[in-house]
Amino acid sequence: MTKALGISIGEKYLRFAFVGKENDEIRIIRLEEFEHKGFESLSSDRHLAESIRKFLREAHIHEPVVVSIPDSKVTVRTKTIPPVKEKDIFELIKTEIKDYAIFMNENVLLSFNFSKSDRTSIVWAGITESTFRQIQKFMKNCGIKIKAVTPSNFGLCEAVLSVIGEHEPCGIIKVNKDSTTISFINEGALALSYKQDLGTITLQEAESSERNTWVGNIMTSVTYATRNLAIGVREILLTGEEGDCSQAQAMLLQRLPVPVILLSLPDRVAVENEEDFARVYISGANQFFESIGLALLSTESKQNPLFINLLEYTMREKVSVRLQVVAALIVFAVVNTAACVAYPAVYEIYRKSETQLEAAMTNLKEIKEPASDAERLSKELQNLQSELGSLKNAQQVVKGKFSTSDIMKELMQKSPAGLTIETLDVLSDGTITFTGNTDSYETVLKLLENLSKSKSVTNASIGAMRLNKGVVTFEMKAHVPEVKK
Repeated sequence: MTKALGISIGEKYLRFAFVGKENDEIRIIRLEEFEHKGFESLSSDRHLAESIRKFLREAHIHEPVVVSIPDSKVTVRTKTIPPVKEKDIFELIKTEIKDYAIFMNENVLLSFNFSKSDRTSIVWAGITESTFRQIQKFMKNCGIKIKAVTPSNFGLCEAVLSVIGEHEPCGIIKVNKDSTTISFINEGALALSYKQDLGTITLQEAESSERNTWVGNIMTSVTYATRNLAIGVREILLTGEEGDCSQAQAMLLQRLPVPVILLSLPDRVAVENEEDFARVYISGANQFFESIGLALLSTESKQNPLFINLLEYTMREKVSVRLQVVAALIVFAVVNTAACVAYPAVYEIYRKSETQLEAAMTNLKEIKEPASDAERLSKELQNLQSELGSLKNAQQVVKGKFSTSDIMKELMQKSPAGLTIETLDVLSDGTITFTGNTDSYETVLKLLENLSKSKSVTNASIGAMRLNKGVVTFEMKAHVPEVKK
């Protein structure tokens, strides 16, 4: 029997699953969980590392592990690709990362696998190198060797296919403390992944409008997978980092057109440890499905479409030329409204004005007599300060003009026939919210699909959709990457 260890690092818990597999038989040898203070503090938590070392010694576990990371730390995307060689696919991914500024001036660890058997679509994932270094340091403190790092989605999908079986095509929802992911399995692969920044805290503490937004985002994802990707979603499987998903299940059952089922280990899976058996009896090991799937992936290779190892490829992006160009354009908008058409001349004026200002300040400090010279220099200083202030104040004007005109133009170009944009609000951090109306839910989903292909507007999501007397009103949220966060 092959034995393997999977470790899921969540926003609040570390969960270990030591699993044995022989042919189609799966046995749960040990399950264990440790609460932690936060991902950023893991590498410095010596007490936690020692507790884990003790557990591994007592359980006689020495195998290298497949480990996942918090969903907030990883990007997972699907992408349609042309017929290219496998070695060129990383170049396509790198281009997408740069064009959409997904990782800002960071070295990135990447991997991908095919999400369709005809190799026309891939699913790729990436994390920053700094995130991996934190994991690496923590695992070293625990005396653990890393075999692979993979997103949680893939562990959950593997557990559903291998442990439960015969549940595809389906959706898997994982509810974390501050986020929620939904993954769709089709033909044995991850066909679509969506993440929203609303989780358990929203369900338990937020107002009803935010809870409705949480459900609405999931409904939109299910509708998109069904209609646009032709995935015949038969059911939604639900798991949560904190175990109790009953509230989320009740909300989803009221709105989704398919069954929503809590993940639970089937009776045919043997559990060796008595304490673990009690866990399974109480919760069905719902919160351990991710780590069980990671352990099962430890025995796999890239021939399995659910196997992704983020240590496969490193994209070096320090001092990115593209980001330098973007930074230059931002500076050029700050200097003057006219910079959009006359950048070199305006920049020269700005540079000379700063030089004169510094010289005037130096001379003012040095000159004590005569008083007339000091007064003249003081006036010169005030005039220069006023001139520079006027130039810098143009920043907000330029931002406002860019946001309201160019973004509205982009939204109108991406809007399907019969859809009207009514209001647009642009925040200083690049977040945009807009409302509109149309005659069908499908038209709103088409707008969402169109915006997903836009280079000017990213991370579009639907906040709410309502049908009243044949008119669908909607609210959407997105981000303008050209506006600095």
